[in-house]
Amino acid sequence: MTTSLGRRDKPVLDQTCIKRRTPAGETRTVNPPYSRSMSSPHQTQADRTHRYGYRGRARREAESTDGVYLREATYEAGTRLPAHQHARRHLCFVLGGRYVESFDQEQHLRTPGTLILYPPNVAHGEHHEEAGRHLIIDFELPDSTADRLPSRRPLATQPSPRGRVAVRELRHRMDPRHSRRPASLDDLAQLLIVLSFDAGQQAGTASDPPWLEGLDPWLETHWREPPTLTALAAELGLHPSHLARVIKRCRGRTLSRIVLQRKVIGMQEAIEQAVLQGRSLDLAGAALDCGFCDQSHMNRGFRAETSLTPRQYRRLVEATESG
Repeated sequence: MTTSLGRRDKPVLDQTCIKRRTPAGETRTVNPPYSRSMSSPHQTQADRTHRYGYRGRARREAESTDGVYLREATYEAGTRLPAHQHARRHLCFVLGGRYVESFDQEQHLRTPGTLILYPPNVAHGEHHEEAGRHLIIDFELPDSTADRLPSRRPLATQPSPRGRVAVRELRHRMDPRHSRRPASLDDLAQLLIVLSFDAGQQAGTASDPPWLEGLDPWLETHWREPPTLTALAAELGLHPSHLARVIKRCRGRTLSRIVLQRKVIGMQEAIEQAVLQGRSLDLAGAALDCGFCDQSHMNRGFRAETSLTPRQYRRLVEATESG
């Protein structure tokens, strides 16, 4: 994955609309990229509903000519959203604030850093215990891609290192001060697919063994150590060779790759915290804290999983958190 979102050329805009010619030769009017809506000060938060059906106060909005809608929304503490649904598939990345989501008589706690994939027409409600911030990404996927993703319930997961970079890139390009704004789905498709498959990769199937659900909790406890296949196999009471085959088949990655990605996420979190607190970060010390042998080992793993160096990622974080 490259860190660039696409080509530099932009369509010619007037103040209100864009005229586009369809393959059939017809001209249609669409909303301009980066059209931003301002809510009336007399509206309550519950009234601030975009035509796509998303609630919360829009901090930033962007819409491409091909129908990709981006919305960074904020929610006041104590906000309750009744059960509602959306006609299109969308992703929600929780930027800040915990909240409880309810659907199908179930309740789930959502925390910052969670990526949630919502299929179309799935009813869900929200209770925001704290002031929160979400990045909403509303888009269409080709049928061949959509068929591989969950279709009946929301799926929550932690995005991969590349997925976290994609979220930062999208937020950076939403900034109206940025000179390269997304003009079409082509500019965003790669990032959207990365985020979608981050969620879809962990969807699981009926053929997955029940013990596989214990993999993520075990990794969250041991990822800073050098966790081995032998140790995990002993924990689960399985033969290491059988365990390796099942993990690769069900998760699409080896255990060592999964552990590396978790360590890189640990470094990303350390960088993000340093930026939010306005302090420098000792990369060598942070690398050791995240289970790397040394800073060089960390640099190689970080670049392999994100296509960025730690310093480049810090500059991206600073750009998205400024203003």
